[in-house]
Amino acid sequence: MSAATDHSLPDGGVTAVSAELPSDRGLRFVAVRADLMPAEITRARAAEQMRSRVLIGLAAVAALLVLFYGFSWWQTHSARNDLSAAQSHGVELNAQTAKYAPLVEAQQRTASIDAQLAQLMTGDLSWRTMLTTLRSKAPAGTTLTQVTGSVSTDSATTSTTTGGFSLNDTGPAQAGTLTLTGTARDKTSVATYADRLAAVPGLTAPTPTSVTSGSGGTGGGSGVTFTMNVTINSKALGGRYATAPATATTGVAGSTTGGN
Repeated sequence: MSAATDHSLPDGGVTAVSAELPSDRGLRFVAVRADLMPAEITRARAAEQMRSRVLIGLAAVAALLVLFYGFSWWQTHSARNDLSAAQSHGVELNAQTAKYAPLVEAQQRTASIDAQLAQLMTGDLSWRTMLTTLRSKAPAGTTLTQVTGSVSTDSATTSTTTGGFSLNDTGPAQAGTLTLTGTARDKTSVATYADRLAAVPGLTAPTPTSVTSGSGGTGGGSGVTFTMNVTINSKALGGRYATAPATATTGVAGSTTGGN
């Protein structure tokens, strides 16, 4: 585009401006955009979209509720089936108990007899265990030649310290006495034997009543002959039909020969 401008002032004093119009090649079109859609229609479309979204959300919530209800129903139905199966099994087992009624009755009678025996044999003493314990506690070279014992169930329930002096001050009531006769190498062996017997549960106050020298002990030598009194307390009783804790107090079993 070219233009010529004349700056001369005519008679009227007005500046004249002349311009050369552009050619057709220089025409420019301005893009004009305008929303001619009415506002009512725009709002209606927005409301329709919002309504669709709400309906979709409600449908999703309803579907989740249906799934949850179905899962709950399935769990309840399964639990009821399990309960019915367990009840049926219980009924079958109860029906089968009639077959084993004699066995159950026999077991109940056996338990009753055991309880009665345990009560009746409270004052019972296992002499076999007692003799084994007496021999096992003997020192080397010490031999028992005679054992005399007695047990009184009446004295096992009451203390025997009345009416005189008693060496049984351990707490458990006196249940009987033992008189031991034997031979040993020397007096020291007799004292050692007494100390060992004092440590046996169920035995208290082992007291040598006589020690005589010159009789000859086991293995040769002069040796001694001794007599010893031992008190049996209530811890040594109840060995045959009593429970395990009671039988554990009757003494420590060992070999039938003399100990070291």
